[in-house]
Amino acid sequence: MKKFNKILITVFTLCFVFALTGCSDKKAEQNYCDDVTTAMNNATTANSTLVTDIQTFLNDVTNEDARTAVLDDLKTMETEFTALRDLSAPKRYKEAQVVFKEGAEQALSAVNSYREAVESCTEETKKSQEAYDAFYAIIQEGDQFMSTANTKIMEAAKKADESK
Repeated sequence: MKKFNKILITVFTLCFVFALTGCSDKKAEQNYCDDVTTAMNNATTANSTLVTDIQTFLNDVTNEDARTAVLDDLKTMETEFTALRDLSAPKRYKEAQVVFKEGAEQALSAVNSYREAVESCTEETKKSQEAYDAFYAIIQEGDQFMSTANTKIMEAAKKADESK
């Protein structure tokens, strides 16, 4: 999860730079850049909350309020990556949007893996090495998806920057 946090911070930073430097004065292009920045900002904020909420949940996996908080954070991230995936880009940024979409789809796969891990986590997960290993494997799968998402989103930001 720490790796996940670093990835989202990097992605947000790149998208923020892209939004500040990669857009011309045309309204559609500015709106697109604003939408990319908003989606990434909101996903990053949800991720920051997720890190705290997941620590609370893992301290007591029977705490349903903590589980709900983690699932809510994941839902917010899902909403924002879905928004990023579904953006309609102006002609200048069409190529970048294709790659943003690929990255967002990988991030959505990560969110689904994390959700699966949290939903399946029980007191048994902490007691049984086999259950813990299964839980950890799902988390690792999510981290792999998120790593690919990071690479794709950075590539998209670079393409967008080159399109200016």
